[in-house]
Amino acid sequence: MSKNSNTIGIIGLSFGDEGKGKITDYLAQKADIVVRFQGGNNAGHTVVHNNKTFKFHIMPSGAVLEKEVVIANGCVVDPKVLLKEIENLEAHNKNLNLKLSSTAHVIFPFHKVIDGLEEKFKGDYKAGTTKRGIGPTYSDKAARFGLRVFDLIHPELLERKLKRLYDINKKVIHCYDPDWIGDFNEILEKYKIYGQKLKKYVIDTAYYLNTQIDKNKKVIFEGAQGTLLGIDHGF
Repeated sequence: MSKNSNTIGIIGLSFGDEGKGKITDYLAQKADIVVRFQGGNNAGHTVVHNNKTFKFHIMPSGAVLEKEVVIANGCVVDPKVLLKEIENLEAHNKNLNLKLSSTAHVIFPFHKVIDGLEEKFKGDYKAGTTKRGIGPTYSDKAARFGLRVFDLIHPELLERKLKRLYDINKKVIHCYDPDWIGDFNEILEKYKIYGQKLKKYVIDTAYYLNTQIDKNKKVIFEGAQGTLLGIDHGF
């Protein structure tokens, strides 16, 4: 908990599966906003509400309570997974109030390919990755050539930037599997559709959250994974 008692961070101190989703769901009852601030859809938070079970991988747990939920810039987002979770909430007649960061980075199919190949070649040093492309997407972010949600919702930017990203990752994949063949055009067309479907949720979440905290809104920051899985403090 910060000096501002209206903001609470929920962090796992082990290897994950500490029950962060359940704690978030409990505390969210008195919160205004629930924020996922890091990680991707390798997280798995299960929430039971009104005898219905919801399994979230990227959506903040407060969504089942129809709270305002934010996916912030520290996250990496698989648009296909996010849209599926949105559809699931809508199918259960939940009123979704979602805000998605314009600067969160985007997971692409070739990130998942690299994730699996790298895990295979690590041998005894395997990290136990979920092979969902989380690590390679963060690698592209750190290398400053990854694509953000802002690029995803602007088709004129998406094609040019995605081609560069695709070509770079294709070379990496061929280091492990020279026979790999991808389909750039198929990826491009699918992600154009994803972008237009998600466009209505996209804002500058950093600015927005700061304004809401200044207004003394109660905000919960929902962590993903656990401390012992972290790059700095984990194994």
